[in-house]
Amino acid sequence: GYIYFRHRRRRRAPRSASQSHAARRATLNALALGLCWAALPLLFFQEASPGTRLLIACLSAGMLDGGALALASIPFAAMAFVAPVAFACFVTLIRGHDSHYLLIAAVLGIYTWVLLRNVFVSAEQLRARVMAQIVTEQTASMRMRKLQASGLHAMGGMVTGLAHELN
Repeated sequence: GYIYFRHRRRRRAPRSASQSHAARRATLNALALGLCWAALPLLFFQEASPGTRLLIACLSAGMLDGGALALASIPFAAMAFVAPVAFACFVTLIRGHDSHYLLIAAVLGIYTWVLLRNVFVSAEQLRARVMAQIVTEQTASMRMRKLQASGLHAMGGMVTGLAHELN
């Protein structure tokens, strides 16, 4: 939440209803997928062997990274995916009551924070690039209209001059 509100300072371009609906649907789908991946550490970590625990921790970290970066253009969806997976990993590691697991939980917390920060930075950079492209296209379109108008004006002047000479 802190990361979201920190990056929300800038004014956003108005969204159409279809964009808003698509973002909402993507967020709900990401939340459902994140809850499914959150079940992995919660259900299987405590009864697993040490090697399998390491595999579950690595898979969960990979899911955090893959989901966050795949959904980086929709920060709410990225947060909806990352939050359940990270929470399940934290709960599982803290329930382990081992100092090594607590250290891994701390590293995972930092890792999650960095991922979410990069998601919002990436989304902001993408928004800025898209807005710059829109402005560039509008400028080029106005320039073309001016050139066409000046060309038609010059041609009209030439036709008027030719008509005058013919008269």
